[in-house]
Amino acid sequence: MSGLLTALRLADTAFPSGSFAFSQGLEPILAADRAAGAEAVLAFVREQLRLRFATADRVALVRAFRVADDQEALAAVDREFHAASPVEAQRAASLKNGAALLAAHARLGTEGTASYQARVRGRKAFGHLAIVQGMVSRSLGLKEAEAINVAGYGLAMGIAQAALRLGRVGAMDTQRIVGEALADIDHIAALPIPEGAAPSSFTPLVDIAATHHSRQRGRLFAS
Repeated sequence: MSGLLTALRLADTAFPSGSFAFSQGLEPILAADRAAGAEAVLAFVREQLRLRFATADRVALVRAFRVADDQEALAAVDREFHAASPVEAQRAASLKNGAALLAAHARLGTEGTASYQARVRGRKAFGHLAIVQGMVSRSLGLKEAEAINVAGYGLAMGIAQAALRLGRVGAMDTQRIVGEALADIDHIAALPIPEGAAPSSFTPLVDIAATHHSRQRGRLFAS
């Protein structure tokens, strides 16, 4: 099967990955500014791509992709990413989203996912989203850049759709936001990642907002 068709399948928002439950911190940010609309959402998407996805999730995804055939090494990358994720709300979202994606691929019979799911259940690995994305992408024959593009697109589209569900943007706004983010994703996918690069992020305002949000009642999204 061509890489394009596989990428389209993985990037499909109808795929049962559990991502619909998370706004990636957008909900509490918008709650603090009732006038915020499409431009604010686009700025948020770009900030998340540049300051979190490019330097943390993408790094973990690619490192997982490169060692996907060795589940001991994969679990080591998983543990390192867990240690580099200090914000409980964001860490929990990554774990829940990763568990949903892993479960879906295990049921579909994607190579390596059932055995890694057993590791997670046996507390020998965490199963963070970026790790599962890297493993699945490698198992399904994607190239590194394609895997990054799929994950980046999923992040951008997930945030845009969260904004739509929150009533801050319209359907055409979501398409414009994602369309303008594509160039950022393409640029990020081309950035080199040295062997052993450590994941890191710097989104303090979102991290603080997400922490407070996890204690709120009546929220639409888990994070």
